[in-house]
Amino acid sequence: MEAFLVYILKASAVLAAFYLLWRFTLRGKTLHAESRVYLLATMAFSFVVPLLVLTFTRTVELPTETVSAGEPVLFDTQPALNAGTVSVWGVLTVLYCIGAVAVLLYNIYAVASVRRLISSSSDAVLPDGTEVKVSSKVKVPFSFFSTMVVPENDMPSPDRALVTHEKAHVRLGHSADIQLCGAVCALQWFNPFVWLLRKDLRSIHEFQADAAVIDSGVRVTDYQIFLVEEVLSSGGYPLVSNLTSGNLKNRIDMMNASISSRRPLARLLLVVPLFAACLLANSRTKVVYVEPQGIQQSPQNDGSVPFQMVEVKPTFDGGDASKFSMWVNSQLVYPKEAKDNNIQGRVTLQFTVGKDGSVYGVKVLREAHELLDNEAVRVVSASPKWSPGKMKGEPVAVTYTFPVIFQLKGDSKSTSELFSDPQSAESFRELVHRNDPADPDAEIFVDGKKFEGKLDDINPNDIKSITVLKDEAAKAMSGKADGVIMIVTKNAGELPQGESVPFQLIDEKPTFNGGDANEFSKWVTSNLKYPEEAKAAKVQGRVTVTFVVDIDGSVKDVKVLRGVNELLDAEAVRVVSSSPKWTPGRSKGNPVPVTYTFPVIFKLD
Repeated sequence: MEAFLVYILKASAVLAAFYLLWRFTLRGKTLHAESRVYLLATMAFSFVVPLLVLTFTRTVELPTETVSAGEPVLFDTQPALNAGTVSVWGVLTVLYCIGAVAVLLYNIYAVASVRRLISSSSDAVLPDGTEVKVSSKVKVPFSFFSTMVVPENDMPSPDRALVTHEKAHVRLGHSADIQLCGAVCALQWFNPFVWLLRKDLRSIHEFQADAAVIDSGVRVTDYQIFLVEEVLSSGGYPLVSNLTSGNLKNRIDMMNASISSRRPLARLLLVVPLFAACLLANSRTKVVYVEPQGIQQSPQNDGSVPFQMVEVKPTFDGGDASKFSMWVNSQLVYPKEAKDNNIQGRVTLQFTVGKDGSVYGVKVLREAHELLDNEAVRVVSASPKWSPGKMKGEPVAVTYTFPVIFQLKGDSKSTSELFSDPQSAESFRELVHRNDPADPDAEIFVDGKKFEGKLDDINPNDIKSITVLKDEAAKAMSGKADGVIMIVTKNAGELPQGESVPFQLIDEKPTFNGGDANEFSKWVTSNLKYPEEAKAAKVQGRVTVTFVVDIDGSVKDVKVLRGVNELLDAEAVRVVSSSPKWTPGRSKGNPVPVTYTFPVIFKLD
């Protein structure tokens, strides 16, 4: 229903634009036939133009580097609706349906009333042979499609002007216009311009019928006096053409007006740029992700979109990625063998949330231990369905990188043991706690990593600095509006043996030959040797590898994350492994290892 409401809103905007163009160009002119055709076309066009969608293609070159490990890149900075929140679109749908049904029922009632009146009227033939219906229930003559209804008081010889006027309505088919306009008013009842159009269209009907009376030879002054007399006893039905419809003063002014030149019709050429503007406003841009020559980070072969580039983020159980983290934590079962052997670590997974919200393609990007890897894959693969992400209003598959942390916790120490200085301890609590020191409202990050324990587990003597993020800054970091506490320890620059720093946390990125990762992409492309056997078999594709730029700038731990063919995989590993040294990345002034993920493209001309 949301899509239909958007369509109706677009149709209303188009109708308003085209109607206003007529109002400022032809309104008040005696070009009645042209105005009638234009207004009828405006109603039809208002429903057609929103269906004409121009598609433009925008090419986006994806970055060649990405974080493969470290803290989650899953943080969603978009606020998510709670599951119990009343949908705005739901309220609008109810209001729209109430209005549309009310107007439609009114129209049906009006038409039914006219039909009952006609069926209860007697048949008669005028002196000129015109068949009419005669009724004592009406005071003003009217016509409904091909039927003319005449008041009984005007029989047996109704005024010539009356008959000519109603015959004009029948001949020109004005009743069909009125019914069409009634249907459009029901669909766009909230649009004030559709009611103005309806009023102006009925006035044009009367202008045409009045002109037919004058053209028949009736004196203008006599006809105007006749109209005034009829109006004094006016009464009628809303969805029919009757003698007293429209503003009488405007009708008299129009009868006295000189015939307009046809030059104003040239102004209607403005419909061309107006139509073009409507098409552009209703156009959409299709984003095509292209790969730089050689190496790059690109969407999966299934057409999934990287999380950072999707317009509407997928949501899990009505919340953001933090909600999914909570679900994963509730489902994880620490393998007994791993627990007994004190095996801990962080498993970095990649998975895709499909167009239908299902989770598939779960892979291990960074291993910790076979037992931990298998448990992480098991839990994430069992995920309930998400609400899918969207691009240009349509659902798309979205790829995530997600860490699952396995950590064995020891006994926590008491507050009195941690704080040697009572005054410092009190200041620390006031800064980072709200009510319960063991359960703060804010999320805690220690040395860039989300801290799962209690604040009482942190020794203040080990703390180098504390930063508190609030409002938008906090949302950008974790999606939590209450706040984020960033704690840096004195040992922040020290890393466990062989562990790399998450890309988003390093101060200085590694560089290759004085340039960025694109420079490395060029080097790999120039050194690739397409295996002859693969070339003969026309094997091509993208081999995704991961490697670490170590603290001395050397490239190590080259692995295939996603292979294509044994020959292509081996060549990709060979080339990347032979890389010259990089300038290493730095964090806190110290060189640190950094992990990259790169696809190597093999493509036959």
